[in-house]
Amino acid sequence: DYWTRLNFVAHQNGTKVKTVSQTKDDNGFGEVAMSLTPGSYQILVLAHSSKSNPSLSDPEKIQFTNADGFTDTFYYYGDVTVTSEAQQHNISLKRATAMLRFTIDDNMPSTVSTIRFYYTGGSGALNAKTGRGCVASQQSVFFDVDPSVGKPYTFEVYTMPREQTGKLNLTVTTFTSNENIVKAREFKDVPVECNKI
Repeated sequence: DYWTRLNFVAHQNGTKVKTVSQTKDDNGFGEVAMSLTPGSYQILVLAHSSKSNPSLSDPEKIQFTNADGFTDTFYYYGDVTVTSEAQQHNISLKRATAMLRFTIDDNMPSTVSTIRFYYTGGSGALNAKTGRGCVASQQSVFFDVDPSVGKPYTFEVYTMPREQTGKLNLTVTTFTSNENIVKAREFKDVPVECNKI
């Protein structure tokens, strides 16, 4: 129930040799079987809720995009030695993201239809070997707003810190349905930490 997508990838000597991707509607979501020739492999498992799958060819640079969205993301990366005998592995995932929860307690102007969070200081790409963000990204996420719902309005944005802790520079902008700016405000040095809100 927590994620909508899972990716299972086997790499060998720096080359992707097998990929299985699942969505929450697939039977057996969360379980996968792979047939691999005997040898040493690096196994990547990625859990997220983006609109589509990120790039998976390089475990040191798993790239998500603004268009597909940044979500709470978990991962596993480790070595497996495959023999001629069947094996079963139970894998525990670690969180790769920090989350910024933004709550507006004021009344929202009736003209607002969209809010954008544009932020730098984090990463939209994951190095699964280190569990940290690996690209200095410019991330952006839009949310639809219904002023009639009433306050408080809560929005959650995700990033992959490049270190255990870091700071985001954030610009929050509200727009009308015609994409005219209603209000913009900048927040500097917002602290974030991996696995924390």
